[in-house]
Amino acid sequence: MKPFILASLIALTSWSCSPAQESNQPIETGSVTWLTDHDEALALSKKSDKPVFLLFQEVPGCLGCREFGADILNHPLIIESIETDFVPLLVRNNKPGREAELLAKYKEPSWNYPVVRFVNHEGSDYIPRKDQIFTVNRLLPRMKAVLKKAGKTSAILPLIEPETVQTKQVALSQYCFWTGELVIGGLKGVVKTEAGWLDGKEVTLVHYDESQISQKTLVAEAKKQSCANQVYSGSSLKGYRPAKISDQKKQIGGTPFAKLKNLTPYQRTKINASARSNVSQAKSFLSPRQLDELMKS
Repeated sequence: MKPFILASLIALTSWSCSPAQESNQPIETGSVTWLTDHDEALALSKKSDKPVFLLFQEVPGCLGCREFGADILNHPLIIESIETDFVPLLVRNNKPGREAELLAKYKEPSWNYPVVRFVNHEGSDYIPRKDQIFTVNRLLPRMKAVLKKAGKTSAILPLIEPETVQTKQVALSQYCFWTGELVIGGLKGVVKTEAGWLDGKEVTLVHYDESQISQKTLVAEAKKQSCANQVYSGSSLKGYRPAKISDQKKQIGGTPFAKLKNLTPYQRTKINASARSNVSQAKSFLSPRQLDELMKS
């Protein structure tokens, strides 16, 4: 089997470590806490009225299987959604016995790339089976579609959706990029910011969703607070370099939010913009588990 390459959108993730590797869980299965008993999973689905997130996966597997586990199944919000909104069930597609019987039941090939199916408590698919769902932007719509069909909503998946947007980039210079990230990160349509340097100036590199905010509006809003002294886009971005880690998301430091682990870049951008001025708004960008962690910190 030829290895597949995960979409560049996954580069937006920045997890500090791999929990699966820390716990000695196979890399192919990520950090999700899986059920392995099919009957137990269906019974729990019936009791909880939640769809089953059914993963067929090689363990040990090919490069593609390992990438899927290391990236998608280590994404903190996807893990939380799988374990909260669904009943997680793992079937290894390269093992004999009961798991081989389940492959036959669901008409799945053995020694195959990862396949995710969503079934009800009777083992029937909510939506048609589909191959090559290997990226966040392909998996997320299916998870949302299944929950909608099951009459469920998720407080977690909307926080992942900005990662699936094909963003545009612009760098804006200002006196201090700490202020740049603070001001620009709070604008609607801004997905990610980064403090950096260009032409010897402090700049904020901005990834934005053009369907929500145009570059013209973005620049105009930044200029109102002296955060767009110069605008760099396209070829003029050549030579940009990020600032050191200690200069990134400076507003989060010294707040309770700084203790949270595994925030996505989108979450860090938005929380950085409101952590000191509007705590309630900052909290709105946290998942239920992250809110619990914040309360305990």
